Amino acid sequence: MGIEEEIKSTQQDIREALEAIGLSHRKFAGRYFDDTHPHSDDDKERSDFQENFKKQLQIGRKSPQILGQLQAYLRFIYAMPEFKKARLIAPRNITYPELNHEIWRGIRDISKSIDEALADRAATTDEE
Repeated sequence: MGIEEEIKSTQQDIREALEAIGLSHRKFAGRYFDDTHPHSDDDKERSDFQENFKKQLQIGRKSPQILGQLQAYLRFIYAMPEFKKARLIAPRNITYPELNHEIWRGIRDISKSIDEALADRAATTDEE
């Protein structure tokens, strides 16, 4: 998978994870900023970060730096209490160069379906 496809995939993973735990992009970015900039109380700096985060999820870029930042956001989401409370499972991707992008995407979709089925099953078990 090329860098551009990996960035798009990571952007999508972030959007899906935030939706699953019920956080807006702005609210997540604010929490991430507060956690990574604990000594900053500058509202403009925080607001600028929130806008930059929103752009990072929308703009197609090819930079390895942006990919690293997106992956950091995703790790942060996976560590959030809301993610754990929703009984979601952080995916563990292991890439194999022998698999083309279509096979990899199919495997990923199957894995997501299994995760969703397990989460639904856990939710119904909790309700009983």
